[in-house]
Amino acid sequence: SGTVVVFRDYTREAEVDRMKSAFVSMVSHELRTPLNAIMGYADMLKEQVYGPLAEGQLTTTQRILANGHRMLGLVNNLLDQAQIEAGKISVKMVPFSPNELVEELGTVMNVLALQKGLQLEYSVASDVPESLVSDRTRLNQILVNLVGNAIKFTNKGKIALHVHRPDPEHWTVDVSDTGPGIPREAQSYIFEPFRQVDDSATRQHAGSGLGLAIVKQLANLLGGDISLTSEVGQGSTFTLTLPIILEKEKVR
Repeated sequence: SGTVVVFRDYTREAEVDRMKSAFVSMVSHELRTPLNAIMGYADMLKEQVYGPLAEGQLTTTQRILANGHRMLGLVNNLLDQAQIEAGKISVKMVPFSPNELVEELGTVMNVLALQKGLQLEYSVASDVPESLVSDRTRLNQILVNLVGNAIKFTNKGKIALHVHRPDPEHWTVDVSDTGPGIPREAQSYIFEPFRQVDDSATRQHAGSGLGLAIVKQLANLLGGDISLTSEVGQGSTFTLTLPIILEKEKVR
C-alpha cells in the first residue's frame, strides 16, 4: 500500500484567519453605529420627548429598545471575539472594591430577574479583601454575562451570586441558578466559540454562541479560569476563579 502525504499551507491559513477577524471587526463597528442611533431615537420616543404616546405606541417602542439591546449585545460579542482572536484585547489592572462591584451588578440585574419573577441573591464573604486589583470593566462584563445567562435560562426559582475565598491565593465568584441544567456531553464544549447546547430549552433563546467563550477567554486574560458544575433538572453553577492581587503587589 502507498503512503499519502498531505501538505497544509499554515501561512495561508493564518492569513485567512487574520482577514476573517479583520472583516468581522469592521462589520461589527459598522453595525454598531446605526444600531446606537436607532436605540437613541427609540429611547427619546419612550421618554416622550416629542410628545405623549398612546399605550400601544409605548409598548412598541419598548420592544424596539429591547430587541435593539439584544442585537447590540450580539454585535459586541462578535467584536470582542474578533479582538481576542487578533490579540487586541488588553486588560487594565486597577484597585476596586468587590463589595461595590457586586452591589452595583446586583442592583442592575435584579430588575431583569424581577421581570421574570425570579429572586436574585448576592453576597461577598467577610474573608474577601475589601480591595483587590483586576480589570473591573472586564470583570463586570464576565459577571453580567453569567448572571444574564442564568436569568435567561431560568423560568422559576432563584439566581445566586456569591463571592468567597476558597484559599489564601484565590477568590471566586459562584453564579448558580435553578434552571434546566446542562447535559454532561455539552459541558465539554460549552466554552468553545459558536457552540451552544443543542436542545429545545436553549433553542428558544437563540444567540451567537459567543458569550461563554468570551467569558472564558477574559477570565484567562485576568489570570484565572472558569468552571461549570451542572446536572439536568438540577440547575447550574459557574465558578470564576481569580488570583488575589493586592494593590501593594501591583506596585511592585
